[in-house]
Amino acid sequence: GHIAAHARREAARDLIGQIEQRVGGYVAGQLLLSLIIGALSMGAYFIIGLPYAPVLGLFVGIMEIIPVVGPLIGAVPALVIGFSISPLTALWTVLAALIIHQLEANVLSPRVMRRTLGMRPLVTLLALTAFGTLFGILGALIALPLAAVLQLLFDRFLVDAPSQVEQSDQRD
Repeated sequence: GHIAAHARREAARDLIGQIEQRVGGYVAGQLLLSLIIGALSMGAYFIIGLPYAPVLGLFVGIMEIIPVVGPLIGAVPALVIGFSISPLTALWTVLAALIIHQLEANVLSPRVMRRTLGMRPLVTLLALTAFGTLFGILGALIALPLAAVLQLLFDRFLVDAPSQVEQSDQRD
């Protein structure tokens, strides 16, 4: 009885440790994405010739943390400044924001999350879409850490196979 209880406690501790690792990975991944998107935006704003490009890029990076509406909110100040210069500058600002957003959604986010969470890109996109659709912004905010934990539990209890992280190391 005592040994079995001890083994269960160890297993639970191990699982909690892995969950903490996944959620920590998500936070690290999100910060990395914010940094990349902020830097890309700043670079684009410099090229376009917007004043305050570093501040605007920083704002975009910070807003990137908010799922779904964050990138939109992040682009607003740059857009306002772009319009104050000329309609063409505003147009270039919108184009830059759209290109960076597409790059993030289709290339950066799935890759960064695969590295930091050990999640497949398809799982990442499905989780964001499903939770975002069902629960709006809050759903999108919790989608990836929740999906990472669900995938961990699935692998652990149903598949009982080595974790995805170990398998994906060999592919790269």
